[in-house]
Amino acid sequence: MRVLVIGEEPSKRTKNNPTIRNLYKWLDYLDLHIVSFANISDPDLKYYVHNYPAIITLGRKASIWINHYSDYAMPHCALPHPSPRNRQLNDKKAIEAFLNDCIYFLRRRRDLFYRP
Repeated sequence: MRVLVIGEEPSKRTKNNPTIRNLYKWLDYLDLHIVSFANISDPDLKYYVHNYPAIITLGRKASIWINHYSDYAMPHCALPHPSPRNRQLNDKKAIEAFLNDCIYFLRRRRDLFYRP
Protein backbone atom coordinates (compact mmCIF):
# COMPACT_ATOMS: atom_id res chain seq x y z
CA MET A 1 0.00 0.00 0.00
CA ARG A 2 1.25 3.47 -0.82
CA VAL A 3 1.80 5.50 2.35
CA LEU A 4 2.71 9.19 2.53
CA VAL A 5 4.41 10.49 5.67
CA ILE A 6 4.00 14.25 6.05
CA GLY A 7 6.29 16.17 8.38
CA GLU A 8 6.47 19.72 9.64
CA GLU A 9 9.95 20.94 8.83
CA PRO A 10 12.87 19.15 7.21
CA SER A 11 15.77 18.41 9.50
CA LYS A 12 19.13 19.94 8.71
CA ARG A 13 20.95 17.10 10.47
CA THR A 14 21.51 14.01 8.38
CA LYS A 15 23.93 12.04 10.56
CA ASN A 16 23.19 10.76 14.04
CA ASN A 17 19.73 12.34 14.02
CA PRO A 18 17.55 11.18 16.97
CA THR A 19 14.37 12.39 15.24
CA ILE A 20 15.05 10.17 12.23
CA ARG A 21 15.94 7.25 14.51
CA ASN A 22 12.59 7.61 16.32
CA LEU A 23 10.73 7.81 13.02
CA TYR A 24 12.43 4.68 11.66
CA LYS A 25 11.61 2.81 14.89
CA TRP A 26 7.97 3.78 14.49
CA LEU A 27 7.88 2.79 10.82
CA ASP A 28 9.40 -0.56 11.75
CA TYR A 29 6.74 -1.02 14.46
CA LEU A 30 4.08 -0.23 11.84
CA ASP A 31 5.74 -2.74 9.48
CA LEU A 32 6.19 -0.04 6.83
CA HIS A 33 9.38 -0.51 4.85
CA ILE A 34 8.69 1.69 1.84
CA VAL A 35 7.00 5.05 2.28
CA SER A 36 7.04 8.42 0.58
CA PHE A 37 7.99 11.52 2.53
CA ALA A 38 6.67 15.04 2.10
CA ASN A 39 6.78 18.27 3.98
CA ILE A 40 4.09 20.87 4.58
CA SER A 41 6.47 23.51 3.23
CA ASP A 42 6.22 21.89 -0.23
CA PRO A 43 3.95 24.20 -2.27
CA ASP A 44 2.87 21.32 -4.54
CA LEU A 45 1.85 18.99 -1.71
CA LYS A 46 -1.86 19.76 -1.97
CA TYR A 47 -1.82 18.66 -5.62
CA TYR A 48 -0.50 15.15 -5.06
CA VAL A 49 -1.49 14.29 -1.49
CA HIS A 50 -4.78 12.77 -2.69
CA ASN A 51 -2.85 10.13 -4.70
CA TYR A 52 -2.08 8.20 -1.52
CA PRO A 53 -4.61 5.89 0.13
CA ALA A 54 -2.90 6.23 3.53
CA ILE A 55 -1.38 9.33 5.09
CA ILE A 56 0.57 9.62 8.34
CA THR A 57 1.21 13.08 9.75
CA LEU A 58 4.05 13.83 12.15
CA GLY A 59 3.22 16.61 14.56
CA ARG A 60 0.32 18.98 15.09
CA LYS A 61 1.22 21.38 12.27
CA ALA A 62 1.12 18.62 9.67
CA SER A 63 -2.21 17.34 10.96
CA ILE A 64 -3.69 20.85 10.88
CA TRP A 65 -2.37 21.33 7.34
CA ILE A 66 -4.02 18.14 6.07
CA ASN A 67 -7.34 19.15 7.63
CA HIS A 68 -7.43 22.82 6.66
CA TYR A 69 -5.04 23.69 3.87
CA SER A 70 -5.29 20.76 1.52
CA ASP A 71 -8.22 20.95 -0.90
CA TYR A 72 -10.34 18.80 1.39
CA ALA A 73 -9.92 17.17 4.78
CA MET A 74 -8.45 13.71 4.37
CA PRO A 75 -8.48 10.79 6.77
CA HIS A 76 -5.02 10.37 8.23
CA CYS A 77 -3.16 8.91 11.15
CA ALA A 78 -1.76 11.67 13.35
CA LEU A 79 1.40 10.79 15.24
CA PRO A 80 3.30 13.11 17.55
CA HIS A 81 6.41 14.72 16.18
CA PRO A 82 9.34 12.28 16.63
CA SER A 83 11.73 14.97 17.89
CA PRO A 84 13.34 14.20 21.27
CA ARG A 85 12.21 17.68 22.36
CA ASN A 86 8.62 16.44 22.26
CA ARG A 87 7.63 15.62 25.83
CA GLN A 88 4.98 13.16 24.65
CA LEU A 89 7.83 10.78 23.84
CA ASN A 90 8.51 10.41 27.57
CA ASP A 91 5.30 8.37 27.91
CA LYS A 92 6.10 5.07 26.17
CA LYS A 93 2.55 3.75 26.68
CA ALA A 94 1.08 6.81 24.96
CA ILE A 95 3.41 6.34 21.99
CA GLU A 96 2.47 2.66 21.80
CA ALA A 97 -1.22 3.67 21.84
CA PHE A 98 -0.63 6.18 19.01
CA LEU A 99 1.15 3.50 16.98
CA ASN A 100 -1.53 0.88 17.62
CA ASP A 101 -4.20 3.37 16.51
CA CYS A 102 -2.14 3.94 13.38
CA ILE A 103 -1.94 0.19 12.71
CA TYR A 104 -5.73 0.01 12.94
CA PHE A 105 -6.05 3.02 10.60
CA LEU A 106 -3.68 1.47 8.04
CA ARG A 107 -5.57 -1.85 8.10
CA ARG A 108 -8.86 -0.08 7.50
CA ARG A 109 -7.41 1.96 4.62
CA ARG A 110 -5.90 -1.16 3.08
CA ASP A 111 -9.22 -3.00 3.31
CA LEU A 112 -11.05 -0.03 1.82
CA PHE A 113 -8.75 0.41 -1.18
CA TYR A 114 -7.52 -3.12 -1.83
CA ARG A 115 -10.46 -5.47 -1.89
CA PRO A 116 -9.98 -8.79 -3.69
